[in-house]
Amino acid sequence: MDANQEYNTTTNQLIQELIKKMETNQENLDLLKGYITVLIDRETSSEKLTNKELLNMYKICEIVPKDMFTILEKQEMLLNENKRVLLKALENGKNEMHLNNQQVVNSLEQIQLDFQEKITDFTISTNTMMDSIYLKSLESLGNLEARSTQFISNTKKRPNSLFWLHSLKYGFSTTLFIIPTYLLLRFLFSLLNIDLP
Repeated sequence: MDANQEYNTTTNQLIQELIKKMETNQENLDLLKGYITVLIDRETSSEKLTNKELLNMYKICEIVPKDMFTILEKQEMLLNENKRVLLKALENGKNEMHLNNQQVVNSLEQIQLDFQEKITDFTISTNTMMDSIYLKSLESLGNLEARSTQFISNTKKRPNSLFWLHSLKYGFSTTLFIIPTYLLLRFLFSLLNIDLP
């Protein structure tokens, strides 16, 4: 904001100086025009110009081009100042655009890193859960095998009718509980693209 205020102040000062110079120049031109008109009127009546009148005309003729040159210099200064401010504004805009682009790239990289971290955590927790389920299944299978072995040894001692009754009971409960549980888990993990044996 300070650079803009400084630019506005400088520009206003230059414009005020130009206005004053142009007014002075216009006054001198009007004065010169008046001298020439008076001299032409006198010349027709007396045909003589005094040295003082000629000297005044000469001075005014010198002042007018100098003032015009000063006005042109001030206009050039104003133009150069406008050019400098415009180039500075363009450079600032370019720098801000580059900075904004860099911030967007950094944000996208951070989002990608967070996403990869969450995927890694999910994969680790899924693998841990699968290992736990696998171990529990092995343990259940071991228990089932132990019970089956015990059942077989007990059946040899019991009558045949009890053997078939217990076999049906354990086989039916195994079929109703463990196999559907395994199939359900296998289906759920297939949704996550994880294949169970």
